[in-house]
Amino acid sequence: MSNESAYPNQSKGLAVFGPTERIPGLGLIYQNFRGKRYPPFINLDSTRRLMNEWDTDEHDIIICTHQKVGTHLTKKFVVELLRATHEFPENSGMAKGDIGHDTVPWPEVIASQHGIDHMLSWVEKTKGHPRVWYTHCSREDLPIHRIHPKTRFIIVVRDPRAAILSQYHFYRNHPLLGANDDLSLDRLSEHFIAGSLYFGGYHEHALSWMNKARSEINIEQAVFLRYEELVEDKLSAARLLAKFLAPNQSVPDSVLESVIAATEFDTMKQSLAENPQSFHFNPNVFFRKGKTNEWEDELPAAIQERINEKSRRLWGDRYAGGPNWNDFPSLSSEISRLDADAANEQSAQFPKDISEILVRDLHVMAEEVRKTPEDRLWVAHEGVTNSVGTLAWHLCGNLRHFIGAVLGEDGYVRQREAEFTDCGLTHDALVAEIEATAAAVEKALSSLDPARLSEEMPVTPPQHAGRTIGFFLIQLVCHFQRHRGQLDYLRRILEAKNAE
Repeated sequence: MSNESAYPNQSKGLAVFGPTERIPGLGLIYQNFRGKRYPPFINLDSTRRLMNEWDTDEHDIIICTHQKVGTHLTKKFVVELLRATHEFPENSGMAKGDIGHDTVPWPEVIASQHGIDHMLSWVEKTKGHPRVWYTHCSREDLPIHRIHPKTRFIIVVRDPRAAILSQYHFYRNHPLLGANDDLSLDRLSEHFIAGSLYFGGYHEHALSWMNKARSEINIEQAVFLRYEELVEDKLSAARLLAKFLAPNQSVPDSVLESVIAATEFDTMKQSLAENPQSFHFNPNVFFRKGKTNEWEDELPAAIQERINEKSRRLWGDRYAGGPNWNDFPSLSSEISRLDADAANEQSAQFPKDISEILVRDLHVMAEEVRKTPEDRLWVAHEGVTNSVGTLAWHLCGNLRHFIGAVLGEDGYVRQREAEFTDCGLTHDALVAEIEATAAAVEKALSSLDPARLSEEMPVTPPQHAGRTIGFFLIQLVCHFQRHRGQLDYLRRILEAKNAE
């Protein structure tokens, strides 16, 4: 199915807004918005409202591109990876692999064409699942009021020489933009270099996301890609996006290979032609070749050089064909960064996990002490060296010393010998000591700098001298669980004897 009627939004389905003007020499219809030119199908009042009202949440994933730099390809990568790694309602567009506006909307357009209430109802409908958007605006024009700290951004750029060639063909065929029939690549290049086409200058747009994303969005929320990498190194690109979109999963290569197959140019074009779902363009018209170096043969050398000059001026002296400017990360460096982020996150989580285990089981031990008969609390069973009370007292002393005093510097002074000789505490007093130990552990480990985990433990028994803090925390958990197991078995034996 490749006929025009399969794509109802292509020519008649979008409302247009004004007042509008035309770009001299090109005929392209535009509106002025914050010093930039916007297409006529975006309602600028709705966009302003979004800037004042739309707050993202932890489920939002926003693909940020200029026009014709691989937006739909990126959408396909993202949708295929998400449907492979997350559960979605069976009849949802995401579960079916749709990359059209009903599933991956452009916020300025959905708000303009259907109203902000419709957009917000869609947000509510998709709550609890990853939600993908795309936008072509610069960072400073992002139509968001507040960005949630867990909202994620996928920022994609392309060789500007390839971008202008793709934009040229796109503008000539777009039914709503009004390009002159004699639109020339030379005239278009003048506006491309001047930054007076839609959404501002291409070079400036890329820099806005590079620079402002780093200062206004936590770097952990963003990942950077080149269109050329999405085409030429699909496996690495898929690995990067999998780490970003499903950081707690190990996505097998078999899944990545399926994603790659779905994003192959001919496969994607044929799939959209046969079943466009909510995709709004005829791929037979707007999907051209899917190549990265077509500009080498089709873009006149004079235009190439003018673009190169601006690239060198704005992107740095090391510009060498494509957006390889000084600060833009490579695919391999982005993968390394996400791996490092994951390792850092695991390190940051480690003390919290140790604390959770110990505090949880200290509370369990308190219950085991309460269940021990009063007259048996400090009595050792035949063949057993230590009593329930002694084991509990010793475990508290061990944790309060090594975690509370050594790591947390809370001033606790251990009296280890007394742990094995004192036997006068009541149930309540011993339980109070256990609860105090849990509080000391939680306080010390919640404030422990994860960077210290690789440092040598300051104080240890001789057999553990030279071990790291991370190792010794594991050792403390093992020591605690071994003796707590002894305590519980002893309690059960004493409880049974008491029942005889």
